[in-house]
Amino acid sequence: MAHLGERNWIVVAEASFPAHSRRGVRQTTSSQEIPATLDQVLSQLETTEHLRPRLFTARELRFVENESAPGIDALRDQLKTAMHGHVPTELDNQSMLTLLEDARQTFHVLVIRTPTALPYSSVFIELRHGYWDADAEMRLRDRMKAEPKTEGNS
Repeated sequence: MAHLGERNWIVVAEASFPAHSRRGVRQTTSSQEIPATLDQVLSQLETTEHLRPRLFTARELRFVENESAPGIDALRDQLKTAMHGHVPTELDNQSMLTLLEDARQTFHVLVIRTPTALPYSSVFIELRHGYWDADAEMRLRDRMKAEPKTEGNS
């Protein structure tokens, strides 16, 4: 994780997450379940000043029933704690995989496979600037647009 920066991704993945053989994806394993692994990843990210995580979960996770996937209710509760107060963006699982595939073409992706065997339980993390956010960027762009054009200033 020490080599990752803005626009890189980390996936804390369930056991069946597909293995990637393409360049740009690095894979490792964790002996701990998703909530414990996620807690460790976020704890490490929170010690840096230059990165801020943006979390994504599969929309399908909300709809999986405990009768079909025993343990899913407990996992959802454990994930809330493991997310350290971050509110994840929900996307359809296929949309998240597409985002990851697009990111992999230009940026690095770290996949941490866990022994968790519950459907749609992977957590995707996009790394963002820790010292610069979207509001700051928008204010900067607005100021740049408002500056009068002068010679040598384009």
